[in-house]
Amino acid sequence: MTIYDPTGQSLLPFASPRCTSCPFGTKGRCRGPTSTESFLQDGPHIVGCFDTAEQIRHYANLRNHLAWVDKPDRYPKVPKLPPFIPSIFEGLPQDTQLPSRILYAVSLSHILYDTGKLRFSDPGHLRKTFKLPPDARICLLCNGKDPLLEQFWKHSAQSRSWETIRALEFEFVTSTTCSVYDCRPRFDQIHNQDRNYASYEFLTAYGIPTVPFLFTFADEDYEAAGNWLEVHDEVTVIGALAQMYTLDYEFLQFRDRLRRLCDSLPRPVDILVVGTATLDRISHLFLEFENVSICTGKPAHKAVSGHSSSQGLLFERASDDQTRAELLLHNIYEYERLCRLMATGGKVVDRSAIEGSLVEMQSEDPYPTESDSAKR
Repeated sequence: MTIYDPTGQSLLPFASPRCTSCPFGTKGRCRGPTSTESFLQDGPHIVGCFDTAEQIRHYANLRNHLAWVDKPDRYPKVPKLPPFIPSIFEGLPQDTQLPSRILYAVSLSHILYDTGKLRFSDPGHLRKTFKLPPDARICLLCNGKDPLLEQFWKHSAQSRSWETIRALEFEFVTSTTCSVYDCRPRFDQIHNQDRNYASYEFLTAYGIPTVPFLFTFADEDYEAAGNWLEVHDEVTVIGALAQMYTLDYEFLQFRDRLRRLCDSLPRPVDILVVGTATLDRISHLFLEFENVSICTGKPAHKAVSGHSSSQGLLFERASDDQTRAELLLHNIYEYERLCRLMATGGKVVDRSAIEGSLVEMQSEDPYPTESDSAKR
């Protein structure tokens, strides 16, 4: 069980000890275990707070890999992102004809074998497999389930994965999204944050424009993110993963953490939000933050299942005379239209209704005592 203070900070019902053997504790990156999970949780993919040998092994291994990375003389620049980026996947309708003007996203998990090795080495083959035109603009989201990301990390150096990603000619790539779950030991949280930061170093070293995902949980994480961005003054866009925040209070927690993160950064940045798909939540983000880009695969998933989007981004079963390929284009265009409208200050729905919905969400307790469903 995790207990939260009014700001969302995790607390223990007793004084939290500082672990003198932990490298993060000695560097001021951690003030000790902050939840019961830090004391009790263990597993094959988890580095606990009291397994000193595993802590040292993981900590040293990552820094040994980083020692071989040459920082580029000039960091590759991430292009200005559109308000909406549709995420697509393998298995779209055979008669799909997607326009090349749109920037599309694919997930790292969709281009990996189960072993964690890349399935593609040729950019033309990749685009053909995903039913994209040869000149399509495409970006890579380095997200996926933790076991698959673990396999990717394991083979990345030996398989020259970072170099292969460069050969696939993505317009930009994101850092990895190793999980920083609320209900994980504190060492595991920080180690995964550092791995996500490290993936940015690996990718940019190969000249790949990269958007870093910044995950935060404790007070020290916000300070660390600000310090990291202070050093990396080339970063103009950050990523935020919203797909795990399914309930209203969880989305509110996500929004509050993202606002706190932006306020702690040394300069304004654009935000790529991955995983938000409903009109009310997209509207909240465009109202709350400037220069937001929304990325979701919902238009494609709904098209494949035979559903058509309405003007309010609600989906209903389409008529039999509409092909899945037609539905795909319609759904993408509807999301693109509304996101562009909101990005330019257009009135999609009544603004007071959106703000009223937000007030209703805020009337709930956003930080309940038991947070098994709060993922990040």
